[in-house]
Amino acid sequence: ACLVRARSDSEGSSKHSFGTMTYTEDRLSGTEGGGGEPGNTSHMATSPPDHTTDVNESGELLDYNDSSVLEQFHEDALRQAGTGLAQARVTLAVFLAIAGASLELSAIPFILPSAEIELCILPHEKNWLIMISLVGGSLGAVGWGALSERLGRRRCLVSCLAVNAVFAAIAAFMPTYGTFMMARFCSSLGSGGIVPTSYTYCGEI
Repeated sequence: ACLVRARSDSEGSSKHSFGTMTYTEDRLSGTEGGGGEPGNTSHMATSPPDHTTDVNESGELLDYNDSSVLEQFHEDALRQAGTGLAQARVTLAVFLAIAGASLELSAIPFILPSAEIELCILPHEKNWLIMISLVGGSLGAVGWGALSERLGRRRCLVSCLAVNAVFAAIAAFMPTYGTFMMARFCSSLGSGGIVPTSYTYCGEI
């Protein structure tokens, strides 16, 4: 509920009501319209409360609306913006980005037999090939999530896709197990940030 206490008579005040949002602007009479002694009111304009407000005996303006003002403003803005072709295009792009990151992680078990022969991978090293992708994805989700709050969702999403694509292509040409693991780790850093950034970006449009 929104609660605004009326000012004393020593200050001039003007109350503006926009629906259920009410705020008070304080003005000293000496700062408005050519002087005057402090304590004398030169401008006083009040608007009558609407059906959701009431004034008690102490002069407080009460708002009996159940939801907060910020929630109402957010819902009204989303309702006025609506949905259209732009939201559909972003949703499709986000879906393709998440699908690519998921397929890259799920394809690791299928490449293990050939990688074991070509890279001379030992049995205990095969598990690390999967673990390095999970570790990189976890670190990437935390890092890119924090960056998206500062740099913006779209910019970070494009950066995640670029990092993932570049290092995934590099990993395909790595001749040794160590270089392949390093490229896979860097690639998973990018893919780890795709999912949280995509969900947040899609929910905010």
